[in-house]
Amino acid sequence: MISPGWERHYCLRPGSRHVYWNWLVATVNAAGYRGRERPARKPPGVYRVVCFGGSNVFGAAVGDGKTYPAQLERELNKRYPGRFEVWNAGTCAYVLSQDIAAARRAITLLDPDMMIFTVTNRGRRAFNDRQERSFLPFFDAVPALYWENLYFLPWGSTGWNQAFLKHWRFYRLAMVAANDALRIFMAGVAPLGDREVRDRMRSMATEAAVMHQPAQAEEAALRRAVTQGLREDQYESAIRAKVDRSLNDDAFLGFYEQFRKRFVILLASNPAGASCDELRDLRAPCLPLKESLSPQAPLEYRLIHPGARVYHWYAKTLARLIGPRLRPTEGRVSSRSNPSA
Repeated sequence: MISPGWERHYCLRPGSRHVYWNWLVATVNAAGYRGRERPARKPPGVYRVVCFGGSNVFGAAVGDGKTYPAQLERELNKRYPGRFEVWNAGTCAYVLSQDIAAARRAITLLDPDMMIFTVTNRGRRAFNDRQERSFLPFFDAVPALYWENLYFLPWGSTGWNQAFLKHWRFYRLAMVAANDALRIFMAGVAPLGDREVRDRMRSMATEAAVMHQPAQAEEAALRRAVTQGLREDQYESAIRAKVDRSLNDDAFLGFYEQFRKRFVILLASNPAGASCDELRDLRAPCLPLKESLSPQAPLEYRLIHPGARVYHWYAKTLARLIGPRLRPTEGRVSSRSNPSA
C-alpha cells in the first residue's frame, strides 16, 4: 500500500495475508510487520530487536516462521528464554533511506533495544508497479524526487531546479527527454564490478528458481548469471552511485549519529548483499554474516531469496555475533545471562 509519508513510498498493509504459489503464507500483523500478531507495546522484561532490510529480511521465499528474524528470535531465546522478541521490518525492494524512515516509525511504535540493518538493495527508492499513478502526488509535494530518479538535471537539487520541476510542465518534459537521450548515449555497456555482478545475479535468479526449488536449479541460475558476460546500462550505474552517496548513506549516517547512544544500532553484511568492508563508511558496527560463510558453501547460501535452511544458518550465526554486543539494561537482560554460552 502507499505509505502515509513520501519517504518510504510504500509499506506493508496491516492485517494482510499473501499465499505463495507453493502454499507458503506471508502474514502482516496489525502493526504492519511480517509475522504473527503480538502487542506493539513492549512487555516488561523483554529485549526487543528489530530487523530492517529488503526482501531478504522479509523472507520472500519462506513462510512466517522460517524468515531469519523469526528464527533469530528462537535462537536468542535459547540463551535468554522468554526474554527476546525479534520483529521483522523487512519490506521488498527497500533501500537504506526507506529503512531509516521505517526505523523512525519503529522507534515510536515498538521501543526497540537493538536495530539491525541489512543492506542488499542500493540506489533510488523503488515504486510499487501496481500503484504507479498513485505516486504522482509525491512528486508534486517533493520535487527533489525528480533529482533522485533523473541523473541529469542542470542545477541538481537546488531550490531553483525544484521550483521549475514543480511548476513548469515544459521543463519537466524537457528533462525527461534529455535523460532518455542520455540513457541512449550511455547505452554502450561496460564490464560490471563485483557488486554489480552480485546485483545482477540476484535479479537473474528468479523466484521460480529460488522458492524451494532443488539446490541444483538454484546453483544453475547463478552460474548462468556469472557466465553470460553480464553487463549493465551505464546510466543506471551512474544514478545509483549518485543516490547512494547523497541519499542512502547520508540518511543512515544522520540516523546513527542521532540515536547511537540511545539504541544498539548495527549493520549486518549479507551473502547476497554488501560486505562489512563495503559498509565501512557508514561507521556503525557491522556483524560479519557474509564473512562467516565458508567459501565451500553451496551457492544457494548467496541467493537473495534463499530457503529456510539458509535462513536457519543466518539466525544461528547472527545470534552468536549479536551476543557480545547486547547492551544489558535493567529489567531486560538478566545479569545471569551469558551471551557467549
